[in-house]
Amino acid sequence: MDSRPWRTVHYIAIPLQPTQGSRRAPAATLQQKPYTNKRIERKLVGPTEKLSSEELMESGVYQRFNRAVEKIFDNTEDLDVNAEIEEDGVVPQEYLIPKYELMDLCSEAAKLKSLGAMAIVPPERVVRLLNILEKNIRDGAKVTPIMDEDDEDDDRLWMELVMERILRGMDASLTAMYIMTALNMSKRIYLEDVIERCVQFTKFQLSNTIYPSFDPVYRVDSKRDGFVGNMKRKRAQCKDVRNRTILGLYNKLHEVVGLLADLLSIQTLTDTTVLQLSTLGVCPFFVENVSELQLSALRLVTKVGSLRPLVVYS
Repeated sequence: MDSRPWRTVHYIAIPLQPTQGSRRAPAATLQQKPYTNKRIERKLVGPTEKLSSEELMESGVYQRFNRAVEKIFDNTEDLDVNAEIEEDGVVPQEYLIPKYELMDLCSEAAKLKSLGAMAIVPPERVVRLLNILEKNIRDGAKVTPIMDEDDEDDDRLWMELVMERILRGMDASLTAMYIMTALNMSKRIYLEDVIERCVQFTKFQLSNTIYPSFDPVYRVDSKRDGFVGNMKRKRAQCKDVRNRTILGLYNKLHEVVGLLADLLSIQTLTDTTVLQLSTLGVCPFFVENVSELQLSALRLVTKVGSLRPLVVYS
């Protein structure tokens, strides 16, 4: 056993003096902003007052639209606008509206619709105008400007005339859709013949003009008797459409498709027309480079499906 005495060792803690580099800077004091009893008010703008019928009739938009319609009526005063024309018959020249007059009418119809003043136009005038527009739609419903690159100059001149007929029918269709999709319109103006003609025109021009122009798969090679070829290779070699006329036609056609979707919310259409609209709405999803048209077609297909869930898309 260890006999050495135990020693008690005491430890003293000596505080270290901070060096010059390790000294901490004094904490910065936060300045408190003085409290102010300030109220923030949001000014709410009240709804704009609707114009009366008299004020709308005195507006410049209505006056210009009325003058354009009156000019068309003067040129067709002696014609029977309800006269039936054979399906494959030629539309008489007297029924056709000049190009620039129809462009002005289409523009003013769009403005009048956005103003909410289309309903103040007398229904009998609207019905007469729609019957005239139907003849102009029919004139350009079965022609297409697509042609072979080896065509001669005479054929190209003929194609320019064809394009003029198509644009006339396009503006007539767009004008008719502006009128029939306006607010608070009379039930008398929803003419089945005009609606069916607009649908037929849109389907034909999409299938025979727009799809071949934007997607090479839909172009038929006349030298190979309709041979289509490799789809991926043809689409990879496809160039962007630069023809301004074709681009303008495309923009107006996809607008008409959207207006047809709006028309389904307003008017009950026949089963035949609904079936045509279902086909019209489905086809764009199999075509490349037509994204704007596909958005309008999606609206149309959704509306057709909500109204007629049992429709078979063919």
